[in-house]
Amino acid sequence: MHGLEPTSKLIIEEAQRRGIAVEILAPRAEYFRLRHSGRMLLCRESLSELATGVAVSRCDDQHITWRMLHAAGLPVPAQMGAASEAQNTAFLREHGCVVVKPMRRGHPDACTVGVVSEAQLAEAITRAAAAGSGVLIEQQVEGLALHVVVIGDRVAAATVREPSDGSAADRQRDVTDGLAFEIREAACRAARALELPVLDLSMRVSSVHDNGPHYLVDVDERPELAAYAEQPTAARFLDLLFPETATKH
Repeated sequence: MHGLEPTSKLIIEEAQRRGIAVEILAPRAEYFRLRHSGRMLLCRESLSELATGVAVSRCDDQHITWRMLHAAGLPVPAQMGAASEAQNTAFLREHGCVVVKPMRRGHPDACTVGVVSEAQLAEAITRAAAAGSGVLIEQQVEGLALHVVVIGDRVAAATVREPSDGSAADRQRDVTDGLAFEIREAACRAARALELPVLDLSMRVSSVHDNGPHYLVDVDERPELAAYAEQPTAARFLDLLFPETATKH
């Protein structure tokens, strides 16, 4: 399994421990097939055939994702598509600080956070527009940067990413066991609303332990399970795909 991405490697190793047959189809693209008891499922890292193509494609559109979460009654930042200069400026003045990003995901270099002036706003819109899709302007919400992985309508892991001193990657701390009920429930409701059996939900929360204010700010239908090594994420993933192989964790 030399050269495999860490999440694929983690899942494959857990599958082999369970007696699930593994066929690596394209190592560099992380495609592999799992087979057990006459059933076969194709995976790409933590994305499996249980996630429909429609559900995955919806998540590529950050405005559609926002609309679906909002329609489900979940707390999301205020958002608008970039419009006239006057409308854009009015939104900025209303919220004080905004994020500007392309409508399609996958363009981190085209995103601008902490926009507080009209000049910054115009520059950020130009940068986001260069990605080739529409542009979204979103209220910037403050709080702890929390990531919650949901697998099979159940929270499998949660981590807070804490700012470092700037010389290294952000530090992480596992907060799975102490996660507040309302945050757990919001994460599972988001997965159901988006019809995704597995997802990583990015949130901003006032506290991970109390049922205080929280916002859903981004989703990823292909979580990096290896980033949550302290929790049995690969085991939960395979429990979902092949429940007959599940053991108590």
